[in-house]
Amino acid sequence: MNFNINNLINKSIKPLFNIIILLYLYGAVFAPIAKYFGFITLSEYIYYFYGFFCHQKPERSIFILGNQMAFCSRDFGIFFFAQIIGILSLINKIKIRTFSVKSLIIFSIPLVIDGGIQLLSEILSASGLVLFSYESTNLIRVITGGLFGIGLSLYIFTTLTNEFDSITTN
Repeated sequence: MNFNINNLINKSIKPLFNIIILLYLYGAVFAPIAKYFGFITLSEYIYYFYGFFCHQKPERSIFILGNQMAFCSRDFGIFFFAQIIGILSLINKIKIRTFSVKSLIIFSIPLVIDGGIQLLSEILSASGLVLFSYESTNLIRVITGGLFGIGLSLYIFTTLTNEFDSITTN
């Protein structure tokens, strides 16, 4: 029996990555739906869990059925687009063999600029030094998060594939 590491990646690691992203993404989407249908305690547990990973500010969140998602719009962009890349990778529609750290940084730049300017604006405003005011929109947050999610997923999948390939050739 011939051991093929690419089969291991495609049949184990990629599906596992997709399941984890899927559960995390749709858990955040499920919270407002559960709340809407009266499952208040369940939704409170979900919001509590996601509170460890996200600020959950209402003005920076997407609402479903009148209730806030369990994470912000930027996190939604990150995990939604990571899920898309994960699925495309799983069905072998992505054939990228290398995706460098430099490429990941390029995909991260819009998020860093948008989030960084917004954070700086908040810090200056809180300290009384209102030099400028900047509040990003949810659309911009989804887009910048989505670019980062795409870059991070491509980096993870190509790195895993290349690392496992190097193990089999050594």
